[in-house]
Amino acid sequence: MHAVQPVTRWCVVWGVCFEEGGEWDEDVLLDGYLTRGTTLCERFQRLFDLTVNKSSTVAELFSLGWVLEGRRWCDRDSCGCGRGRFWVSVRFCRLSLQTCGISGSLEGVSIFAWRLLRNRLPAKVNMAIRDIITLEAQTCVAGCNDMESAQHLFISCGIFGSLWSLVRSWIDLSSVDPKHMLDLFSSPPHLVVSECAAPFYNLFGSYVFGLSRMKEITGSSETQNGPYLKCWTRIKLIKMSIIDRGHTLKGIVILMHKNALNFNVVGDATDNEGDTVPPSFLDTSVALKLISASKADGTGKGKVGKQTFLGGLLTSIPTLEDKQSAFSIHFEWHGDMGIPGAFYIENFMPHEFFLVSLSLEDVHNHGTINFVCNSWIYNTEKYKTDRIFFTNKTYLPDKTPAPLVYYRQEELKTLRGDGTGERKEWERIYDYDFYNDLGEPDKNATMARPVLGGSSTLPYPRRGRTGRKPTHKDPKTESRSGYVYIPRDELLGHVKSADFLVKTLDLAAQHATPQLRSLVTTQRSQPEFNTFEEVLSLFAVNFPLPKLIQVDTSAWMTDEEFTREMIAGVNPHIIKKLEEFPPKSKVDSKIYGDNTTTITKEHLEPNMDGVNVEQAIQNNRLYILDHYDTFFPYLRKINATEAKAYATRTILFLQNDGTLKPLAIELSKPHPEGDSLGPVSSVYLPASEGVEASIWLLAKAYVVVNDACHHQLISHWLNTHATVEPFVIATNRHLSVVHPIHKLLLPHYRNTMNINANARNNLINAEGIIESTYLVGKYAMEMSTVVYKDWVFTEEGLPTDLIKRGVAVEDPSSPHGLRLLIEDYPYASDGLEIWAAIKLWVEEYVNFYYKSDAVIAQDSELQAFWKEVVEVGHGDLKNATWWYKMQTRTELIDACTILIWIASALHAAVNFGQYPYGGYILNRPTKSRRFMPEKGSPEYDELAQDYERSYLRTITPRNDTIMNMTVMEVLSSHVSDEQYLGQRIEGGLWTSDSEPVEAYKKFGRKLAEIEEKLVQRNNDESLRNRYGPVKMPYTLLHPSSEEGMTFRGIPNSISI
Repeated sequence: MHAVQPVTRWCVVWGVCFEEGGEWDEDVLLDGYLTRGTTLCERFQRLFDLTVNKSSTVAELFSLGWVLEGRRWCDRDSCGCGRGRFWVSVRFCRLSLQTCGISGSLEGVSIFAWRLLRNRLPAKVNMAIRDIITLEAQTCVAGCNDMESAQHLFISCGIFGSLWSLVRSWIDLSSVDPKHMLDLFSSPPHLVVSECAAPFYNLFGSYVFGLSRMKEITGSSETQNGPYLKCWTRIKLIKMSIIDRGHTLKGIVILMHKNALNFNVVGDATDNEGDTVPPSFLDTSVALKLISASKADGTGKGKVGKQTFLGGLLTSIPTLEDKQSAFSIHFEWHGDMGIPGAFYIENFMPHEFFLVSLSLEDVHNHGTINFVCNSWIYNTEKYKTDRIFFTNKTYLPDKTPAPLVYYRQEELKTLRGDGTGERKEWERIYDYDFYNDLGEPDKNATMARPVLGGSSTLPYPRRGRTGRKPTHKDPKTESRSGYVYIPRDELLGHVKSADFLVKTLDLAAQHATPQLRSLVTTQRSQPEFNTFEEVLSLFAVNFPLPKLIQVDTSAWMTDEEFTREMIAGVNPHIIKKLEEFPPKSKVDSKIYGDNTTTITKEHLEPNMDGVNVEQAIQNNRLYILDHYDTFFPYLRKINATEAKAYATRTILFLQNDGTLKPLAIELSKPHPEGDSLGPVSSVYLPASEGVEASIWLLAKAYVVVNDACHHQLISHWLNTHATVEPFVIATNRHLSVVHPIHKLLLPHYRNTMNINANARNNLINAEGIIESTYLVGKYAMEMSTVVYKDWVFTEEGLPTDLIKRGVAVEDPSSPHGLRLLIEDYPYASDGLEIWAAIKLWVEEYVNFYYKSDAVIAQDSELQAFWKEVVEVGHGDLKNATWWYKMQTRTELIDACTILIWIASALHAAVNFGQYPYGGYILNRPTKSRRFMPEKGSPEYDELAQDYERSYLRTITPRNDTIMNMTVMEVLSSHVSDEQYLGQRIEGGLWTSDSEPVEAYKKFGRKLAEIEEKLVQRNNDESLRNRYGPVKMPYTLLHPSSEEGMTFRGIPNSISI
């Protein structure tokens, strides 16, 4: 720019148009305000002074010194406009050197500025768009790893980013800074201003000024200058009624700027910090085009209306939520365009925003039309296809209005992608991959982990594909990075739980908080707890007191509480009825020898209130908590580490008062001479005095360690998080947003892919929090694949699960058609109430849209969705015969009910009790580090003399305890924007069909009634399992909750 000579003369050309006598009278004037300066710098300064800092009205511009003809701008009455509304449209006329007749001379700042702001300079991004270079080669030449766009080079690049500052210094205008300039980039060549007195926002970015360099032509005549007039921008002021020759649709757009959202938004959140509505929203930075659902163009696609920009900011919308902003918008929509059914949106700003909704008011014969969006909108150049949104109407594929069929199919095609390349943060592509990103072999050989999924030996559900490059040392393992791609719209809301989680996990992993640093400093000098009181001291300052010990700090040690938590604790769906004695194992005896239990009738019957084993089995009074088959095959590997573990079996007896009591615990470990010799097992019986009581306490601890690992890896991670993700992916790939099943399931997917990605990065990864703080260590995820082999989707529904475990039987005369054999079974009895409500809601919904089984079979999107769930998402089990064929309404109802149950109630039951029960590590230890002391050993003597010290040396050590408590506190908490079962983020606008909306409201009312019933159950003192010795009423399946750690609440989805 320094090469431009100051002798050059500059001018601004305006075309002002009025309607006079039905004809357009166009006056073109050369404005002296920008031509009176003596130097180029001064003229630039005046230009930017007007465009960035003034935002002036027409009258104000005139008062600043526009030439006399400018008073035509203010004389509204003379052009028949009165004082009503105006539309101002700006059209950038194409520069034509041939038209100007002076080829080679028109090469000034207007061309440069236009190219700069529209990203048309030969930066790499521009060259990639034009296929000159590949997409992979777009990173900045400076090596900063960002995309090399014009705005990046001139503003944000660490090497070249001072270019704009140099320009600013050159024109001596300090108030025009890069922060303002960011709002000018990528603005479109159109402007709409709805009020005649509205400011001309960002005039430079909207090309109001057609700035061109001309050679100094002394004494040039008007004739000589005439050709130039065709080259410059024209501005038309037109009364709204003139432009609205057909019909104007008024709308309201609700959106949120990215910096008004959560702290962990992708990208930099420092610019415009604190601004809910950045000024750039108020110019031509966001454009919309309506698409007809009833009128097609020549190709059969719905007609597309004219591009329209956001209008003024609305401040009096009573339904606006915190941080939301509403804008008016007026669409030109002629009668022959039909009824709007979708719209395109373009974002010309460099930063993204969150689009909440669009509503069109007073649509002829349709009233208000609503578009529920809830989507991130990035700069339009980020997308290969236009961003489209549909109305909240619901259509089966064959019922879709013909003009919308193409758009429906194209949007699904966009969401599926092509399965290639590394995904970028702004993309919305859903695809599958194996769990091959847990290890880091390039960092250390000990951090290599096997690929989970894609084989018969290590089967696993699929996760979302990221496309990251393979590691150098293992091409089957995907490289890791701090950022894990998820489709951008999988991260929603103001303060999302997963962002809270990932930040906390990072802090925990690095011991970054002052409390953790202090505790870790203590741990280095005192790596062990010595007394139970030292454990309790953690709650004095650093952690909240777990609900388990709020009434009694020692009640957790009782046998009654030990067994109660098997039916009302955090892992309440593992206990089974003992069908035969002795219990049998499914472990391969050819490899692991004879796995028959060493528990005998003589161990059990003395404590069975006069009932023998056969009678107890016949009368449904013997139960078992069996972790043997899951753990035994891995014990030799686990015990080769610092951990020392057993595989456990616990036999329980149902007493006359409805409570369970433990009869015996078997602890088994591999034979020291080899697996084929079978296990070495010991049986322990209840005791209440002396060293035998301490040994019994340790035996229960080994059981709980098994249970804690099974809970975290299988009940929690595998059976909810991991198994649901393929459904999320398949839904978005094959069910359009207007499909009824998409609308049904959408609330139950909220944030699941995000939390799972964060878990892969921090929780279940190699040497992550789970491996570091749980018994199973590096074998944690591998063990879960063994259990997944036996996973059966159709048995994940609560009634089927209860019958399978033998704790309930079918009984048409009982509520919900089942009779619980343990009548006071809090998880089961409360869960059946929730299950029945979910199923009734799903039945009403499905039957509204599917009037027969034939409609199910004919639904092309539904069939593609289910086929991909079975064959790809859960592809390692695709040959299982238990999969629904998805040919009937019953199958669809059952599948959706199971899926909603898993994502909502089952996850709530196994998640939100983690800290209330496990925050006190003595009650739910996650590690065992010593075997049971043998009589005559120093460890046995220690146990006899100081059982607290011996117990603490056996279970989870201090530092791992602190880490566990930190994570569990977060996992057990609800965030402020949580959506609970019976609620929807869209309110009543999620569909335009009134019957499903009313049915969902009825579902919500039913849940409120259920909650009242559950409160009454907890007040019934005869139901001892509901509160136990710890005086802790079971509330995990109460549907509602407040923010925080409440030990209650059923979120719609696996959101944390």
